[in-house]
Amino acid sequence: MKNIILATILLCTSFACAQFGQPKAKIDKNDYYYHSRTGFYFTTGLTFGHTSLHHSRVYEEYSGESQDDKDYTGWHTPYTEVRIGGYYEDLASIYGAIGIGWGSGDYKYTHNYRSSRKDSDPIESSSKASASDFNILLGLGAEFYPVRNKESVLYGLFLGFGGGYTIEGVTYEEEHDDDYRYKKNTGTQGYHRFFARAEAGYDWWFSKRWRLGASFNYTFGINSDDHDEKSQYMSSYKDEESISSHTFGLTLRIAR
Repeated sequence: MKNIILATILLCTSFACAQFGQPKAKIDKNDYYYHSRTGFYFTTGLTFGHTSLHHSRVYEEYSGESQDDKDYTGWHTPYTEVRIGGYYEDLASIYGAIGIGWGSGDYKYTHNYRSSRKDSDPIESSSKASASDFNILLGLGAEFYPVRNKESVLYGLFLGFGGGYTIEGVTYEEEHDDDYRYKKNTGTQGYHRFFARAEAGYDWWFSKRWRLGASFNYTFGINSDDHDEKSQYMSSYKDEESISSHTFGLTLRIAR
């Protein structure tokens, strides 16, 4: 019995040594199920989403303080984005992005005036208008692939994070009757802000390198600007602006 056990150990040891000494088997990149996430990264797609943007400005006047609030809410369709970068060890990708899009929605302007006199009541006026917007995005980002087992149904799962800078122009058109006279007011308001984005999605392969995917994403934008300067009427002058935006989107994409 001891001889049998010893012979078995020696046989297994010899087999392991023989396997260790052999070169590693090459990956057949022509295999349909190769599905590699290495090398060059490229993604483009269309996003269907909803944006809410708030712009507030508080400034001092000679006899009081005013606050202007401008709100835009609307759908941006289509919005397209191109991402170019590279993969790292089938674990992640790093990319630069450029995006462009259009949308339509509603624009609301509210003006509040508070006099410095204690016996004066606040004055508020507001107006609404239909609007359209145009935006350009420049940013950097990364995607992460938490599941590496290609036999798992979750192999196509990805998580993404990014940030950058966006410029947006909102054109509004207001129509109303004033003392039985028809009036139309048009104008364009420009916004620029920094943004951060998070997304989660899934890809389906339709060839060895190309895949179709869908993702849900959320983008938050913010910017502020304070002006404290002297005027000819007051020793100091306050002018504070802040911009914030929230965008929820569904993206359909093709990736390599």
